[in-house]
Amino acid sequence: MPNRPTSGLRGSPIDWGLVLVLGVYVAGLVFAGLTPFAFSPPNRVEALRRPPSLQFDTTGIATSRGVIRGSDAFPGRALTIHLRIEPDDEPRTGLGTILSIVGNDRLPPLIVAQWKSWLVVRVRDSERANLGYWELDAAGFHTGETHLVTITSGPSQGTTIYVDGVATGDTRRHSIIRPDEPFDGRLLLGCLDDGSAGWRGKLSGLAIASAVLSPEEIAAQHQIVRGNDFSALRSTRDWVALFDFANPSSGTEEQLHSIANLVANSPLGEIEVPRSFAPLRPAAFAIPRLQDMKADWFLKDLLRNIAGFIPLGFITCLILMRNRSGPGYLITIQIALVGALLSLGIEAVQIVLPMRSSSLSDLYLNVIGAWIGSVMGLGLRNTWVAVR
Repeated sequence: MPNRPTSGLRGSPIDWGLVLVLGVYVAGLVFAGLTPFAFSPPNRVEALRRPPSLQFDTTGIATSRGVIRGSDAFPGRALTIHLRIEPDDEPRTGLGTILSIVGNDRLPPLIVAQWKSWLVVRVRDSERANLGYWELDAAGFHTGETHLVTITSGPSQGTTIYVDGVATGDTRRHSIIRPDEPFDGRLLLGCLDDGSAGWRGKLSGLAIASAVLSPEEIAAQHQIVRGNDFSALRSTRDWVALFDFANPSSGTEEQLHSIANLVANSPLGEIEVPRSFAPLRPAAFAIPRLQDMKADWFLKDLLRNIAGFIPLGFITCLILMRNRSGPGYLITIQIALVGALLSLGIEAVQIVLPMRSSSLSDLYLNVIGAWIGSVMGLGLRNTWVAVR
């Protein structure tokens, strides 16, 4: 390629056209990376009267006012959770988180979520270094169907999922509350603590007990719930927390709704629905877990992040080749740096946008995409596109 001055554009219509296309494309990348640009978006949780329930959209969040201490609330490490849910969607691009316990660690000790028509229970396990948790699941959760989900667990019985009073899915010799893993934190509904993995559906009942319920007791409580409102469970045993989502209070400046806990002096207290959607722990250049990297949604996200920056690298490469001399490897390094700076800026702003998630993997993939685009552009360096 003939030598040319190392500064300034050649001034041809092609050069200015390429610059214009590059500017429009960069603006499009910034728009796609920051949309919706909202620092205080509305919390999309609605309190329904008939049936009494909280209806969550994918950007909805609710939390308990109090904090649960596993060693105090569950002295025998026995736990039962009732959830009456009606999915409004069957999430196919990742988990939709219904309930989790949010502590001080990055990985919550318990996640109850939906994936497609499956209910997924994830429990933190530090012995599984690559995954971080073990998983249990059950099928049969379709849009518009209401089910009573019961998760019961103890150190000798393991963990079992019941659907409408019937044991289903898988039973393992793992307990949810382990002696080497703290089970402390706030109750979080609707999404993960970083605001991701939102769930769409209705939650009309939640009960937590510090006991392992027998199959007969679970079947009997399912019949009670079917024939009465959820609060009828209050007389069946002592509960750590019990919510029937009836008669929500509202009207405070910070809170959209408050759901009363039917258990007096419960450490969890009432459930609060804030007016704004604000993650408890915003993601800042988070690294995806290995298990998530194996999911089909992550592969699509990977391809999208690479493909989105290929045109950036390609167009920038054409501009550099047409307006300066230099070896190809130096051009690819320069373009990779341009991609890194642009992606870094987008990911940094995403940290303060509650509806966006900042990911370190996105940064790496964007740089790879820009580099691939530059290599593709170098393939035209001896053609009329680069020299005219």
